[in-house]
Amino acid sequence: MPFDDTYNPTIHRINQAVRERAIYPDQALSDPAPILTQYQHPPQSLIADTEGKLKKLIALADVKKVDERKQGRGKRARDAGPKPLSGLDLEDLLSDRKKQKISEKNAIPEFKQMIDRSGGNDEIGDAIKQLGAIARVVIGKSSLGDSGYDIALRQIGEMRNTAVDLEVPEPYNDFAVELKKKLASGELGTDRKDFWFKFKRNGFGLITTDEVECSAFGEASFYNRQELKVSE
Repeated sequence: MPFDDTYNPTIHRINQAVRERAIYPDQALSDPAPILTQYQHPPQSLIADTEGKLKKLIALADVKKVDERKQGRGKRARDAGPKPLSGLDLEDLLSDRKKQKISEKNAIPEFKQMIDRSGGNDEIGDAIKQLGAIARVVIGKSSLGDSGYDIALRQIGEMRNTAVDLEVPEPYNDFAVELKKKLASGELGTDRKDFWFKFKRNGFGLITTDEVECSAFGEASFYNRQELKVSE
């Protein structure tokens, strides 16, 4: 099995399908080229020779079947699929579990990466808090009018969508409440109250129970109804 003779069948199959569809739009796709599939079927002699070793490996590694009946809540749990009964977390073993820090320069991609690697609600909440802190910095640094508002709004939108999708509303709601207080007090700049109206126009209010059942805020939440006033 020379390395140079092995190919990614997915890439080549897609390219083949695109070419055939462009030329013959009404015909069925032809079979993949034999060179792409030749290593998908190991020789029977090799299978027989390794069967005993494979059984020994399964026993030593305590490999167990997956219970497909176990289901979790939320999109993250659904996407993750069934968990091994042994409790072995391969993703945890193969990923860098050191505490991540999101940088302002590359905030959204690093936020998404941190969410993908998160192991639970605490780490999801930490990622949202970090991105929220960066968004406040961006708002406060917008010295030339509202030059940084679009960046901050994209960051907040990413936070909110993630919180709703993964059914972890509390960190985002805490951010929204704190943001309103800081804007009202002038902590983010004396002329930053206009950001709140952009915030609301984009539909970035609190995550309420009509979106995520476990939210502590009902649909008629004060912070979703009230305008930002100078006296607040």
